Amino acid sequence: MNLIEEIKNDLVDENKSLSNIMRKAKLLAAQIKSKELENWINNESYGYSNVGELPDYRIFGAMNFGLFQGPYGTSANNVPLPIFDLPESIKKYAKSMAFFQGTKELEELVKTPNDEKLVKKWPAEAVILARPHLRMDGGLELADAWQPLSLSIVEGIIDTIKNKLLDFLIKLDETGVLNSKSNKEIQIKPEQIRNIYNITIKGNNAVVASGHNIHQNVEINIKKGDIKSLTKFLEENKFQGSDINELTNAIIKDGTVQKQRLGDQVKNWIGKMTSKAIEGSLKMGVQSVVTLINEGLKRYYGWD
Repeated sequence: MNLIEEIKNDLVDENKSLSNIMRKAKLLAAQIKSKELENWINNESYGYSNVGELPDYRIFGAMNFGLFQGPYGTSANNVPLPIFDLPESIKKYAKSMAFFQGTKELEELVKTPNDEKLVKKWPAEAVILARPHLRMDGGLELADAWQPLSLSIVEGIIDTIKNKLLDFLIKLDETGVLNSKSNKEIQIKPEQIRNIYNITIKGNNAVVASGHNIHQNVEINIKKGDIKSLTKFLEENKFQGSDINELTNAIIKDGTVQKQRLGDQVKNWIGKMTSKAIEGSLKMGVQSVVTLINEGLKRYYGWD
């Protein structure tokens, strides 16, 4: 069995560790002298060092929650945080969740999840900068903030890496780069390997659907202040009728709201929807739910 066949077999075996598979793939990259493949394998194996290098399948839309504390020991926990009026630098951080971890760490996260691993804490500096923009009644101020993590997202990243590598190997095998009886190299042009890499790995095929780009694929026709167009949008995107009715009642109860500030009833509804998505009781993932709600409410309130 040649190296390509061995890696392909490992990729379709659920019991094989992706981190080990990537080591074999690194050997293949050396054999075919593909620097592009080697760099991608290194990034995926050891983790990415900066956000500019991250591929789309490692970036997702995010939901943010906070702990508020006030005088006399008062507090409010797990409060959904609207990010509309945050400073641009904080908003950029809060609107997405990026995964820099290597494959081994991602696999360990799925294999042995715990409460600490299932949240991404805001940096203390971000909490301080956001505090003036996220006050609650009763003198409550933001004390802590975090983003919940769905394990299904991590599993999706792992699957995407596997699928991209498998697609690369299938296309590479079609060229006859390695004969079927040994690992002996045969001639293949570097441009040919580079083209296969660009199509199967660098390209956007097989990228998992993520919250941060879902609005590009969903038509949003919501008029400012028109609750019928908002409910229609949610219905078209598979939200349950009872949940939509609760949002309608929440909007009515909140009445007129300040610009870029959601009312308490709508905040509670968003928290409930996020919890249902995390539990898996909705037909969508957490990031899709969060992004659809944010986009819908922004347009309803005219906060584009």
